[in-house]
Amino acid sequence: MAPSQSDGLGCSWSAPALVSVVIPTFNRARYLPDAIRSVLQQSHRNVQLIVVDDGSTDETPAVLDGFEDQRLIILRIARSRSPAHARNVGIARASGQLLAFLDSDDVWLHTKLERQVSAMRAARSCRWSYTLFDHIDEAGSPMAPLRGGVGNPRSGWILDSIITEDALVMVQSVLAETSLVRELGGFDETPELREDLDFCFRLAMRSQACAVANELLRVRHHPGRTTYDLAEVRLWRVRALRKLAHGHSDRSVRRLSRRECDREMVDLARVYVGSGRSGSALVTLAKALPGGLFQRCWWTTLCRALLRPLATQKMLEAYRRFRDRASARSRTATAK
Repeated sequence: MAPSQSDGLGCSWSAPALVSVVIPTFNRARYLPDAIRSVLQQSHRNVQLIVVDDGSTDETPAVLDGFEDQRLIILRIARSRSPAHARNVGIARASGQLLAFLDSDDVWLHTKLERQVSAMRAARSCRWSYTLFDHIDEAGSPMAPLRGGVGNPRSGWILDSIITEDALVMVQSVLAETSLVRELGGFDETPELREDLDFCFRLAMRSQACAVANELLRVRHHPGRTTYDLAEVRLWRVRALRKLAHGHSDRSVRRLSRRECDREMVDLARVYVGSGRSGSALVTLAKALPGGLFQRCWWTTLCRALLRPLATQKMLEAYRRFRDRASARSRTATAK
């Protein structure tokens, strides 16, 4: 499952590589300055920053006009389309040997690019790299990891690890050869969400990856974040997995992708049950067949979906108290 690849980049660089950074933005005037500064203040100074304003209607144009740096290129799209389209517009303008991506509400740590460029120089077989990440709130204060944590730093051929979410690759942490990104055709503009996951699948199919095991990306969480709707995020992840399952030639990859689709659908059904949408849960469980039948959680979620409409508010409150006490006893026993 290892396609042909280049011999690497490092030995051909006689000077610090030019890194083109693409930031798509839409109505993020509040957070955009932090994102821009985190790029322009990188310890790796040889950067070209391309900000693509995807038809913003807030103060974004004024924010961009306030920056005076010859490394900054501003592109404006008259009518908003999608982050994928905005990224592709930036990719077309990039002139660097390497490409990196950042969302306009997230930030990088000072040495992010320097560490990745160094790691890619040392790992000649890797045409792309990614880092670990942590979470911040609206004000930039640290947050605890959300669902799934932050993943494990896996290097090499990591497609399987991305499929199973053992490795959580955020596109905002990716640094890749510009030639590799263009070979892939950039981002698929069809999905409404999770086009980044599809992009990372295709990177991992094409080349080995070099993981930098440091939290060099900070992902900001706020009510206006595109991925705020958990149900929608799960559904678009399923679509990305199905696209991979249908298009990949390796039987084991197809099988793994379908299994992950089933698992994601069961998790989504649990979300629906928790929000009182038992009908949606049952429909979602049906879509996880027949693979879901072999998952214990499929059956427990089915029971919850069937019983939830029959439960009174007092019964639900009693169940939650019982669950919380059981969880507390388990934590106490583990601590001992």
